[in-house]
Amino acid sequence: MKGGPASGAGYIFSPGDFANVREWRSHPMALHFRTSGDPTTGANSAHLMIDQIPVSTVPYGFTGSLHVGETNPFAGVDAFMQHMSEQ
Repeated sequence: MKGGPASGAGYIFSPGDFANVREWRSHPMALHFRTSGDPTTGANSAHLMIDQIPVSTVPYGFTGSLHVGETNPFAGVDAFMQHMSEQ
């Protein structure tokens, strides 16, 4: 599937999310995917992290994190500031 495993759900690969230090500490080897949210404000975006290190104790062997209803920080300066206040 073009764009990665989550792109069929409206998520696209989001390399910019690797820069978030807090999330990097808890998911250092994760692949990041994001929905765009509102095209003007970035509101109601979702951020999916899939850890690349298999964990045998969970079904399918992978863990990660999903944040929904946050602001897409890449929608502009105001969206970035809003996103940082949500952390």
